[in-house]
Amino acid sequence: TQSTGDILPYLSLPLSLLLPHSLTLRLTIMSSDKFEYYKKILKRQLTEDEQYYQEKIDELCTVDLLFLLDVTGSMGNWITETKSKVTSIVEKITNMLEPALPRIGFIGYRDHCDGDYRIEFLDLTDELWQFTEFLETITAQGGGDDPEDVFGGLEQCQYISWKGKIRIVIHFFDAPCHGREYHDFHDEYPDGDPSGKSLNELLSFFEKQKIDYYMVPVGDGLEKMCSKFKTIYEDCRGKKLTIFSKDTTTDDFEQCVNQAVEISMTGEKTMYEDVALSNDNHFTSVNSDNHKCQIYNQPNTKTKPQPAVISIMKQPFGSGSMRWAYFAKVEGRSGLYVVKRWKADGAGGARNRCFEQMNCHNIAIHELKAFSERVGRTITCVPVEVITFTVITNTGSTSEWFTLERYIEGKYIKHNNNWSFVNIEEEKKDAIFQAIPHFTFQNSKAQYMLVDIQGVGTQLTDPVVHSDESKKKYGLGDLGALGIRKYFEKHKCSEYCKNLGLQVQPNK
Repeated sequence: TQSTGDILPYLSLPLSLLLPHSLTLRLTIMSSDKFEYYKKILKRQLTEDEQYYQEKIDELCTVDLLFLLDVTGSMGNWITETKSKVTSIVEKITNMLEPALPRIGFIGYRDHCDGDYRIEFLDLTDELWQFTEFLETITAQGGGDDPEDVFGGLEQCQYISWKGKIRIVIHFFDAPCHGREYHDFHDEYPDGDPSGKSLNELLSFFEKQKIDYYMVPVGDGLEKMCSKFKTIYEDCRGKKLTIFSKDTTTDDFEQCVNQAVEISMTGEKTMYEDVALSNDNHFTSVNSDNHKCQIYNQPNTKTKPQPAVISIMKQPFGSGSMRWAYFAKVEGRSGLYVVKRWKADGAGGARNRCFEQMNCHNIAIHELKAFSERVGRTITCVPVEVITFTVITNTGSTSEWFTLERYIEGKYIKHNNNWSFVNIEEEKKDAIFQAIPHFTFQNSKAQYMLVDIQGVGTQLTDPVVHSDESKKKYGLGDLGALGIRKYFEKHKCSEYCKNLGLQVQPNK
């Protein structure tokens, strides 16, 4: 039912996007020149190894979710809630990950007086029936004095077969760990864990294995313990520890788990609540006689960089799947900036990653300008610059590369990612952000698609571009034809799409 004018721009798609969906094209009579042009496009073959990319995507889309619970007598309702809600939790995660499946595991701890029943656990599995069958054997019992063997539960995390790209431990508890430094209760082990385990060592394992830890205190008098855990975890892990409200009830169980998963999957930015950004003592200057800083504001290293004086916060305030984010100040400029450092450089090193990210932002700025003009609402993307720090020594010099952008203040929202995640709650409020990938795909004549739509209000940042080429032209997040196809498999056109005339979807 589509006209030839609607169909032709999409003939530049890789065949891998067209063939799986049995798309039939009916071409009207055209000039011989146009016919030869489109015939050449149709002959294009997909040069990328789809199997390789599919394996990489499956790896990126795996979630290991471990439930860590105090299973003493007072926690019976929470054990019951785990049993009753785990199926719907897994269904939601599966919908976000498809076609990959989450793996779920369980650690239940009691106290040192409970002998063989002190720790009960199930290793991570993608078989839901194994998990539910195991939970039927768990009963709320045991416990001695007020504290429980929290350290024993944390230590058991070291014997779990972690494999997923995203690794989560969500901890439900109503009693503190042993050691009077963590609480004000009666404690038979006031000096701490009787086997000598230390919290630093236990939480350092979370950093080593890149495990995200979430605390759900469901009792009174746990503030001191939470504060201690927060300080040590953030020092070890380099990212914020999310602690849910102490007023959380069993009715909130599923919401807590889903929120934890979404934060870890989307790389939602989280702020340190206790950082005084106006205090220069929190920042360290990277400039000295042997340490030079330069800024590039064009997407290549052939342009002449400008010297700069930059101070960076000592600890990152947030972390995504690929980068750490640090607050920064630039001499001669007002306001706060954000410096982003890559966790893994990949092929070509950090320099290539930075300029690829600058390219993505430049595409976003261009496409969002066109999008805004069409919809009558202004949506922008913050510009990105590339900075290099060069350390000069007697034997030579070394350089590190980062990106720099202005800090956007306000509530940060992730609308979608570069695979299958869609923020359904935000889409119900305003579907405009979910129309951006569709618009950019058609506006670029199917050459690329802007995804990973996120930011504060109508100011966006950290976009990803999927290209139709065989190479990862726009960086590590560019999943090419597979990423484009996955968007259309999940996308439901809204009034914005219809008003923009976005009618063609390659998978239909």
